[in-house]
Amino acid sequence: MRSNQVRSPADPRPSRQRNGNAKPSKIHGAILPWRLSGDDGAGGGSGRIHMAAFIVILIIIVIIILLVILLDLSDAVDYIPAMKTHFDHEKLDVYQDAVGFVSWVDELLDAIPKGLAVCNQLDRASTSIPLNIAEGNGKYTAPDRCRFFDIARGSALECAACLDVLVARKRIDSADPGKAILVRIVSMLVGLIRSTSASRVHEESALYCAQPIE
Repeated sequence: MRSNQVRSPADPRPSRQRNGNAKPSKIHGAILPWRLSGDDGAGGGSGRIHMAAFIVILIIIVIIILLVILLDLSDAVDYIPAMKTHFDHEKLDVYQDAVGFVSWVDELLDAIPKGLAVCNQLDRASTSIPLNIAEGNGKYTAPDRCRFFDIARGSALECAACLDVLVARKRIDSADPGKAILVRIVSMLVGLIRSTSASRVHEESALYCAQPIE
């Protein structure tokens, strides 16, 4: 027969308490201090609510951090203002294209070793285009205007040759994007030169073919 055992007050084994106070729970030898008496009772529900609140707060903090980062990025973009036309030369499409080509060249040169002589030449020639357009547009006499526009056109052609050299040396795969900008720049500069100097002799475009030497 099994006799009912009554624990003495000195019995070291823990007795189950029903007073709703927190007590440690032992599962497979691990003590879980957050377990509450009543397991599925009010104490356990309160613990789950606290955990859910903590997760919600954590999500809110992450969202705030992301918003701050996005605002900083938008401020950085707004810090670069659009080009405003304060001077007459800034209204010229050819000048704006020339500045755009300088920006394109700058990105191109970042990926190319700086030790190449053609890199320095391309940097100087691309910078010369907008500078000479601006200076030429500010001149009062037609010969002076044409002279600076001619220099800018020559610098644009020099840039095209520099791009060819980079392709030949296998530093870039293609020069077509840059040359497309240069074609527009040269065409507009030729138009400015013709409109500025009506008395100047201009050679019409024609088809040239090389004849073999006998």
